[in-house]
Amino acid sequence: MGTQVLSKDEDLTRYEVGQRTEGLGLLAQGGLSTEAAVAKVMWILPQARDRAMLAALYQEDFAFEHPVLSEGC
Repeated sequence: MGTQVLSKDEDLTRYEVGQRTEGLGLLAQGGLSTEAAVAKVMWILPQARDRAMLAALYQEDFAFEHPVLSEGC
């Protein structure tokens, strides 16, 4: 699930919509663009044995894909 937050520390439970989706097992997009998130999940799916492994691999930074924001942005 993605938000407009420009950070990989987004809090999906901050607003009502995020709270409603909390039990669905969604992954936070983590600051990636939708296209990058889809490509990353497509790359991870054949390797992940279960949802926990998928979530753990999604948090890994394989190709510097997670944005690094400078101070003051």
